[in-house]
Amino acid sequence: MAKPHSSRILPSPGTPGEGQGEGLSPNRKSRWGGHSCPPRTFLSAFTLVELLVVILIIGILIGILIPVVTKIKTRGYAAASLAQINGLRGAIEAYQATYNAYPGPLPDHHMYQLPPGAPPLPAGVGPTGPNSQMTMSENMVLGLMGALKDVNGTITYDAADLGSGPRSLNPGAPGQHPAFYNNTNELTKGFFSDKVDNAGVPVPSCFDSSVPEFVDRFSEPLPILYLRARRGAKGVMSDGKFYNAQNPGDLYQYDVRQYYSYIADLSSLPPSDGIVIGGRKQAGNDPSAGTTGLWQLASSDSAARNLTDPWLKNLPNFALTYIKHPTLNPSGTTNEQGTPRSKNSFILISAGPDRIFGTADDLTTFGSVVP
Repeated sequence: MAKPHSSRILPSPGTPGEGQGEGLSPNRKSRWGGHSCPPRTFLSAFTLVELLVVILIIGILIGILIPVVTKIKTRGYAAASLAQINGLRGAIEAYQATYNAYPGPLPDHHMYQLPPGAPPLPAGVGPTGPNSQMTMSENMVLGLMGALKDVNGTITYDAADLGSGPRSLNPGAPGQHPAFYNNTNELTKGFFSDKVDNAGVPVPSCFDSSVPEFVDRFSEPLPILYLRARRGAKGVMSDGKFYNAQNPGDLYQYDVRQYYSYIADLSSLPPSDGIVIGGRKQAGNDPSAGTTGLWQLASSDSAARNLTDPWLKNLPNFALTYIKHPTLNPSGTTNEQGTPRSKNSFILISAGPDRIFGTADDLTTFGSVVP
């Protein structure tokens, strides 16, 4: 059925009516100066001076924000590294509760006197170069995560076995414990390296071995140092002048050789100078040279050792100021008589934000470095 036509009459063109532009009321025309459409307007542009002012303000804001962002990131790295140290401390304490010993299957005096891989040190461990030594940090990895096994009567390092857990090295009592720490992403690939050659291949930066070590969470990661006390031993800290390393009875509680493959030049013995890792020179205590760490491990300069502190006078070891307990050593106490921090226990150390070992911002298991 056809629809009825609408009786509405539409306005014709030019007739004032609803929805029309040209035929709108005279009031609208007068509003736009006699024109039916609004006049075209032109926006003024920024002047060169205004643009320069804006650029200057942006530059100032960026200059303010970059240090703030850097500090926030650094605090984040420090917090992550401290959490890592606390996690490792928990693993070490669990190991001690299990075996009544702190982790590290290798005896100190073997590590100090023998090159990596030399019997009775494990086979399969390679040196990074002449005068390389295994470190206590590497020894900790072997204790917490495994990788040593008995191969036809020879204790052998197997990198593929890392993370499977420590094995019993006693042929009469075989067995294996689950790993006390599982995060292999926190390990180096072997020797520590913070540089590469022209082909992009990592090259050794220190005098450690091919056993990996834990590195901290900073953007320029450095090894986490592990110092294991000799429980029941006298004194604070041994160095080359005070003991025969083949006679464990001569060792003090802690020892510079547990870590100095990472911070000292071992191409000549005693170590002649600090090495540069993490972009910073390590093992120095010379503000004029830009090295302000507390531990200069050895010095050939007798004048530099002529200090008034009885702990340091005529000694090649400046680490005593760091390792000795800040309150348990009366004036005049000697190294041999003294008490270390974390006696009969262990110490973990990250180099902290300044990336120099032995300075006040180090992150440690004993808390603040500064008393």
